[in-house]
Amino acid sequence: MSVITEKRLADLLETNNWFRAGSSEQRNKLFEGNSNGLTVDVLSGIIWLCSENVPREQILSILKEEEQKELDEIVKELMLKFGYYDNNIFMDDPYVCYDIV
Repeated sequence: MSVITEKRLADLLETNNWFRAGSSEQRNKLFEGNSNGLTVDVLSGIIWLCSENVPREQILSILKEEEQKELDEIVKELMLKFGYYDNNIFMDDPYVCYDIV
């Protein structure tokens, strides 16, 4: 399962001018890998290899931010559907326990 949606990944490639040196076949494989659950670390490496003058660390940082946004949204949807959710609680707080209502 991909964490970054295909549309969001395509938007990132376009707005950041990434993957300009990659072929259509390589781009298809990037999206296939994303939909099959490649990590953002691996995705950033693939994007970096097919991009020009973009530091891999910058790509990885942006992908991690997007991954976290999408994970937070998934958690929020689940909590709203099945339990308790509070916007003031950070989703990555290991000391927070959620009670199912």
